[in-house]
Amino acid sequence: MAYLMEFPVFRFDELGENLRAYMILKGYIPLTNNAPFIKALYNYLAAAMYCALRDPTVFRLPVAPF
Repeated sequence: MAYLMEFPVFRFDELGENLRAYMILKGYIPLTNNAPFIKALYNYLAAAMYCALRDPTVFRLPVAPF
């Protein structure tokens, strides 16, 4: 987890997805991501990881293995 912030800065689309994951933690239940043809699986995974670890860098954790 130490190298997750070595990637480029958060881009605009990545910030939008992370904000949607944060809204999931607040009770919002989306069926799609920012684009209507993309499902919200990443958002739910990011919200679950943030809920478990409480660290903003974990928003990149679902993407890092791939």
